[in-house]
Amino acid sequence: MTQNRHGAVVCIELLQVDVLAPESAEKFLEMMRVQNATVHRTAYLLPVANAILGLQVERLIRDAHNSSRKAFRDTTSLEAWLVPVMTMVEAQQLRKFLSQLG
Repeated sequence: MTQNRHGAVVCIELLQVDVLAPESAEKFLEMMRVQNATVHRTAYLLPVANAILGLQVERLIRDAHNSSRKAFRDTTSLEAWLVPVMTMVEAQQLRKFLSQLG
């Protein structure tokens, strides 16, 4: 997570998550709604092979009513979406983080 003049820029990696329990999903949605005003962009990296989690996270993003959040299943698209709002140092940190995911 970084903070710029427009708000927080966040990358959340969910590759090891199976499915969120209903109560966890509800708390996650609450958190997203509370943070709507402070978020510039948030990218969620989802596992390719877990369609259920993908649908669940995409529903939470929709229900949070903030178009500055997106779900991705590949790091290239995620990076292309986040980097334009980052400084050069932040972009380097993001690339390092993503490269460590294997």
